[in-house]
Amino acid sequence: MVTGDGSVDAGDTIVMDASAPALLRFSDLQVPPDAVLRRAHVTFTASGESDEQVVLTISGPAGGASVTWAPAAWDDGDSGPYQQTPDLSRVIEETMVQGWEPGDTITLEVTAAGAGHRSAVSFDGSPRAAPTLTLEYTMEG
Repeated sequence: MVTGDGSVDAGDTIVMDASAPALLRFSDLQVPPDAVLRRAHVTFTASGESDEQVVLTISGPAGGASVTWAPAAWDDGDSGPYQQTPDLSRVIEETMVQGWEPGDTITLEVTAAGAGHRSAVSFDGSPRAAPTLTLEYTMEG
């Protein structure tokens, strides 16, 4: 299992709403090129309270695979199951098959539909509360 902290050029808060995509970058991921990805997810730390309905779509740079997520309400400071995305392994695999090397970076784009939003702490806001990407994999052979 590997985890990485997300960074974005967004100040202290990542706002995921319909106004503009949010970009998450996870650097220096030490995953072997022959690893078989079993599960992947991002966990956020809520920045503020939000209970409006919103549908978030998470995709990689290739734009092919995506995952849709309708998160439950968030309370300020929470970082648990309600702030964890569904399985993103299809999105991550799409990035890793394109000449992946240990230490590479993965960028995810989050777009939103609807009038609601979710706000999360960014790396610049608090490195310890930044989004984390967790990758669970096995080695074949």
